[in-house]
This record gives sequence, C-alpha cells and structure tokens, in this order.
Amino acid sequence: MADLGGLSVIVGLLGVGLVAATAARAVGFSPIVGYLVAGAIIGEHALGLVHDSKTTHLLAEAGVIFLLFDIGLHLSLRDLWASRRDLFAFGPSQVVLCALLLGLILLAFGIPLAAAVILALALALSSTALVVQGLIERDLQSAPIGRKAIAVLIFQDVCAVAILVGVQFAGDAGETSIAVGLGLAALKAVAAVATVMLIGRFILKPVFAWIVATKQVEIFTTAALMVVLGTALLTGAAGLSLPLGAFLAGLILSESEYCYLVKAELRPFRSLLLGFFFLTVGMMLDLSVLISTPALIVSVLAALIVVKSGIVFALARATGMPLSSAARLSLFLAQGSEFAFVVFALAGANGLIEPNVSGALIAAVTLSMIVTPGVWLLADRLASRFAHDSNDETVDGDATGRVLVLGFGPSGRALGRALSAAGRNYVIATDDPTTFAEAQVCGFEVAFGPPDDAGFRDAAGGGAATAIVLAAPNQSQQSNLLEEIRRQYPDQTVLVAELSTTKDQDGNAVTRLNDGLIKALRIDEQTAEHILSRERRETVTAENESSFIPARAG
Repeated sequence: MADLGGLSVIVGLLGVGLVAATAARAVGFSPIVGYLVAGAIIGEHALGLVHDSKTTHLLAEAGVIFLLFDIGLHLSLRDLWASRRDLFAFGPSQVVLCALLLGLILLAFGIPLAAAVILALALALSSTALVVQGLIERDLQSAPIGRKAIAVLIFQDVCAVAILVGVQFAGDAGETSIAVGLGLAALKAVAAVATVMLIGRFILKPVFAWIVATKQVEIFTTAALMVVLGTALLTGAAGLSLPLGAFLAGLILSESEYCYLVKAELRPFRSLLLGFFFLTVGMMLDLSVLISTPALIVSVLAALIVVKSGIVFALARATGMPLSSAARLSLFLAQGSEFAFVVFALAGANGLIEPNVSGALIAAVTLSMIVTPGVWLLADRLASRFAHDSNDETVDGDATGRVLVLGFGPSGRALGRALSAAGRNYVIATDDPTTFAEAQVCGFEVAFGPPDDAGFRDAAGGGAATAIVLAAPNQSQQSNLLEEIRRQYPDQTVLVAELSTTKDQDGNAVTRLNDGLIKALRIDEQTAEHILSRERRETVTAENESSFIPARAG
C-alpha cells in the first residue's frame, strides 16, 4: 500500500486554501488574511488537522522561491544598480538601528547578551513573501516605494546568512570562530552569486533560444522550472538562502526576450505555492503560549511594529522620501520575517534561549504577520490622506507608457519603425521563431510569446499599457483576438494596425498606416510617412537584388 501521508497533506491544504481565499475575498480582505487565519485554525496547536512536517516546510519554501524569482523578472540589473543607495545604505541602516533598539528591549526582559544580539538581528528583518505579495496586489513593485522596499529585502536576505553563522558559532569559545565563519560565508556568497550570473548570461539565454526554436511549450515550462529550482539549489548549497538564487536568476532573465513568457508559464506555480506558505505561517501560532505569556508576546509584538516602523519612517524622511510614501513604507516593513522562525529554532537547539522564550517569540512574529494586512490598510489610508504630498505611488515600471504590439506582420513592422522613430516605449510580441529572429536582427524591441494567450498578455503588461495594438499577419486570427482582448481588458485602448497603399500626385505608390492608429498613438504623421517610404524603398531594393540570385540547378 502506498504511503499517502504527503499527498493527503497537500490535498488538505489545497482544500483549506480554496475555502480560505474565497471567504477572504467575499468579505473584502486579501487572500493572505484567509490563509493565515485558516492556518492557525487547522494547525497542530488548534484543531490539529494538519501537522508541521517536511512536506509543509518544502511547500512553504518553494512558494517563497517562486515569489523571489518573479520579483527578479520584474526588475533588471539596471534597476538594481539604480537602487544601490537603498541596497548598501538604507538597508544596512535599517537592520542595524532596528537590531540595536530591539536588542535593548530583549536585554530588559533578561535575555543574555549573545542571544539578544542574534535574536534582535532576526527580528529586524521583514517578511519577504508578505511584503512582495502586498506590493504586487497594489501594483507597486515597480514604483519607487516598491523598489526601495525590495532593495531592503534583498539586503536582509543576505544578512540572514550572517545571522545563521552567528547562531552556529555563538556557543563557541572566543571570537575567532565567528570571524572565520563569517569570512567563509562571505566567500561562498560571492562565489555563488558570480556563478549564477555567469550561468545566466552565457548558458540560460542560448538554451532558451534553442527551446523556442523547437516550438514545444512544455519543454519551455520544464526548463523554466529547472532554472528556478536549480539556482535556488546552487545558492542553498553555498550556505545562502534558497530564494536569493531564484531572485538572481529572475534578474538575469528579466533582460531577455523570453521574460514575459517565463513569467506567464510560472505564475500559477507561484500563486499556488505561496498560498501554502501563508497557511504554514498560520499553523505556527501556539494559542497555549499566547495564553500563558501574554505580556511578553504583546510587548514583543508592539515593540516590533513600533520600533521598525518608526526607524524606517525616520530613515525614509531623512533620505528625502515624501511623507505619504515614508509612512506607507514604514508600515509595509513593520512585521517579522519568516526567517526568524529558523533562527529561534536554532537558538533554542543551541541552548541560547529557553523553550518558553522561543515559543513566545515565534507567537509574536506569527501574530505580526497575521495583523500585517490590517496594518497595510492603515498604510493605504495614510498614503491617501497625504497623497497631495507625493505622487510616488504612481507605477512607473516597464509597462507604464508602453505600447504592446501583438504580432509582427507587415503592419507590425511598419508600426515598430514608426514608434522607434518617435522615441516611444513599445514591445512587439510574437510566437513565430522566424519572425522573432527577424525582429531581433532589425533591432526591434521584441518579446517571445503567444499573443493569443491571456496569461502572456497579462505578464507583458497588457492591463497597464498605454495601448494594445493588433498587428497579426492573419486577418481572421486578428478578428478573434480583438474580441478576446476587449473581453479581457474592457477599459483598455485596443487598436488595429492596418496598411493601405494609395497613389500620390506623381502616381507613385504610397504605403500608409491607418490614420486612426497614428492619431491615437500620437505619432507625427510626417515621421510615420517618412519611415514607411524608407521601408518601401528597402523592400523594393531587396526584391530587385534577389532577382539577380541564380536559381540552383535541380
């Protein structure tokens, strides 16, 4: 008889997650709230329907891995370099100052110095999964406030390695072992990051190009899954966090032409596994500990939110962030981190803290994550109240202001040249390997993916684009696609690119894009006509040259 333990846990969590997300949506809350509350109810500390196991841990870790990979896809190395001040100044300042004040509070409760330092550093970190998901729900991941939050979270993920080393060496005699451990961890981190970057730049892109040529979508999906889990495995083997490797892989692929297709293929995995993560967080809440030590738990919870939000707010204002954005960012980063659970468990195993203290800290961090959606509602209201002080929440990601062109027929080529000449931001989507390669050679901004796939259009920013333009070579396909897109984006501007040929005063053929399209996209008519006339001359020249190529004997 097969062992169905692991499968029964997965099926049970799927059912609970479905009910929790549906109920939360019905009452106007984020699904995260439903997952956290449902996890607390079904966990071993309440009804005991699901117990903490290797299966639940694996599902939760996989959810965070896919989430960080998705975030990497939304950014680029250019964006990361632009956020270097946040990454190397704001992030370290936040961690150090928060750890300092939280450490003093722990010392006041009688926690030994070595343990207080380690625990305070863990409490200074924020939940990557919660914060990133909240940013995505509010469409802020590419806004200035989102980029700052993500930069801080990246630095915190790197800090997590040093904290783990500190836990492992805290019981050893002398400071030499700690210094050696930190040095080895730093070398491993540099080697792992360099390896991932080299693999991505010189191996991943050629491999994806080869897979695209096969026209096998299932192979593409398999390769994308292997990239996510493989890079996570690589950084995990180097002693770094698994999500950090996935983030680096996403960062590299974000600058490739396959970014949107990868995003569309993996989005269902991310959403499903992230739901498992939030359920397992809720399962960690021990109600008996909450009842036995309420003063400690409430004190740690209050200190966590007040100290972290206060320091982040002060740092944000000191760096010139507008009032509304600073208030929102401070409350977004106020909760504890999922990584803290690992630190508390290791600290307890190494004898740094008593079991009751570990339980109280786990309960406080779990509660901080459960109340986070409510804290964010307060953050949203504060942002609205002080909206006149900042326009920072306007999304300025790579989809905003962009024209999404679906198809690369003759009209798509002409439109691409006109948009390029006008200096407009655009991307052309096609799933034909031949036209895709042609568009790359011609220097067009192009992305590989099926224009008739709703998930791909979403991943390519169809909902936030300035306009969606249909430019498929097949007219019947274009008619069906037009109806489908209007159903998907009822409030979006959807246009059709068409070419027409007329005679000018001298009797010469003149190719024109439809006037309605030119006006809607605010392209200068003379620029469009100049580009089209040049393209017509290039086409005629190419045809004339081809007529001199001798036919092969056969």
